[in-house]
Amino acid sequence: MDVCMKCKSEIKPRNKPQDADYIDCDLCKGKLHPECTTLSISEQRVFALKKTPRELEYYCIKCKSVDIPRDLKSVIFKLNQKIDELQASNEALVKEVADLKKRNSSESISSGANYEYEDIYAEFIDRQRRSKNIIIYGLHEDQKQNKQQSHENDEKEIKSILSNITDTHIEFSFHRLGILNNMNKEPKTSKANDKVRPIKVLLPNSDLALDILRNKKKYKGNVKISPDMTLRQRSHMRNLISKINEESEKGNKDLHIKYINGVPKIFDSSANEKSLGSKNTNPEN
Repeated sequence: MDVCMKCKSEIKPRNKPQDADYIDCDLCKGKLHPECTTLSISEQRVFALKKTPRELEYYCIKCKSVDIPRDLKSVIFKLNQKIDELQASNEALVKEVADLKKRNSSESISSGANYEYEDIYAEFIDRQRRSKNIIIYGLHEDQKQNKQQSHENDEKEIKSILSNITDTHIEFSFHRLGILNNMNKEPKTSKANDKVRPIKVLLPNSDLALDILRNKKKYKGNVKISPDMTLRQRSHMRNLISKINEESEKGNKDLHIKYINGVPKIFDSSANEKSLGSKNTNPEN
């Protein structure tokens, strides 16, 4: 229930639409009956029009008594208007999210997948976070060294790899993925002893990571450089590789994976060559 700041009685709707139910102070946002203000009848009717933004400003007696410059009062007035707009926008968003969640409870999102919107949002955030990383596979790991020596050797090797790919000085952090093998135990096979843990390299931004991935062929060493993918991305990549292998067994050797707008897709190089042949151009590698 809204109460008038001056007379302390309830503010009730007026019978005539041209009359204002109340006048609110543009500083403290308190409400008053129109007759409890010092406004004329015509001024009160301007307020009744509920124009936004409203050119006519009103300050209650209490706010008028505060020594605030007029230009500052105008700033506060505009800020209050912005707050009202944001509150209205927030209420609309809350309602929209509630409607989406309600709809999602009875429908699947796409392709029969039964993922909640929260799962999609979590996947999106995870992909954004991982987009600043790269994974290096096959970098030698001497497990007989102590932790400090191993870390220093890894850092030196990573700097060498990156310097071959880009001239940009790069600040990075890194760590090995997985659990270090117990050297006190005999490996079951010689292959197990040769297995090294991949390294996750954390870069300042995703643009730098993308640039390194695009130019990784400049490095001629034996390591493999890949993006840091989520479980869903790795599953999608495995499916693509499986399809390419199936086609390869059938004799189609022209399929490979190409990133289009950051999404890996199967690309047929022979089809591309045919389309470019009439233009006397060569496809990019």
